[in-house]
Amino acid sequence: MKNVGKLDQQIRYVVGLGLLFYGGIAFLVDYPFYLGAAIIGAALLITARLRLCGLYRLIGINTCPIDER
Repeated sequence: MKNVGKLDQQIRYVVGLGLLFYGGIAFLVDYPFYLGAAIIGAALLITARLRLCGLYRLIGINTCPIDER
């Protein structure tokens, strides 16, 4: 069941790509911190693509309108 709406999905794509790009570029400088940024970015991209967020499900948030589920 989807729980990520269109606007939320678009924000996740933008932030996820930004973090993934930032983590990939900065990876050359300092490994541990930037690896974390890349992992978070990848997680945001996956949740945006699937339109399903496990954290949202745990805390009961749903940004997806009823007709899109």
